[in-house]
Amino acid sequence: YEYPSEPTIRRFLQGVDAEATDTAVYGWLQTLCGKDDVLAIDGKTLKGARQQDGHTIHLLSAFLQQKGVVIAQCAVDHKTNEIPLNRGHWSIENSLHYVRDVTFREYHSTIRTSNAPQVFATLKNGIISILRLLGKTTITKSLRTMSYKPHLALKILRL
Repeated sequence: YEYPSEPTIRRFLQGVDAEATDTAVYGWLQTLCGKDDVLAIDGKTLKGARQQDGHTIHLLSAFLQQKGVVIAQCAVDHKTNEIPLNRGHWSIENSLHYVRDVTFREYHSTIRTSNAPQVFATLKNGIISILRLLGKTTITKSLRTMSYKPHLALKILRL
């Protein structure tokens, strides 16, 4: 067995329907979470990622602060940051954006065109959210453990 190369993964993700992926992943995550958490909204520009018209890609996320779970995400036309007076802004910055930037090295990603950046962001948010729901506080350590024991990832997903 040979793992797919990065260009192969990139080409595959470019053809995936980003909105359908968002609907499936975030719909599933919403079923795992109660509605008793404070919701924070924040935007993130995907560095280097471009839409077909050349504009940068901006994603707006809905984040359950206490659980550390993203329950919705959508692409927006213009840079849209947190809603004014959004007290949860730093919870998103520290619990989500920092993890994506540092642990997943998002700023170094070469996945930059078509649907791929949004799909990849959704997958990263899903991984972070699942680990948070399992009570994992150190995402890096959890990912490292799963890289040594991939069967744990399948067990978590009940596959």
